[in-house]
Amino acid sequence: MATEPKALAPAARAEIRRQAQDLHLALPSLLEHLSLVVSDEEHRDGLERIKLAGELGHAVSPARPPMIQTVLGGKPKQWDAEKNRMLERLGDWAKAGRARKPSSP
Repeated sequence: MATEPKALAPAARAEIRRQAQDLHLALPSLLEHLSLVVSDEEHRDGLERIKLAGELGHAVSPARPPMIQTVLGGKPKQWDAEKNRMLERLGDWAKAGRARKPSSP
């Protein structure tokens, strides 16, 4: 079964939700591997992935949607040069997470 949010069909989402409920399993988080230190195009793609992960989380666990986990990226030597851009992009991630629209289960 494809589990990437954009490839996971509504029926599969509903089945995951049903199985989790039947087994009394919680879904505390979803993992996306994103970085703040990427090109503008990769950043836009990452924002879309956050939205899709949010939709998936609401579809499979509507009562307690999971948080979306990732890394920040970058290297210690890049900190001074990248910290302001990272801060702006982190704000973009937060907006993308809030903007997601739950899918029907």
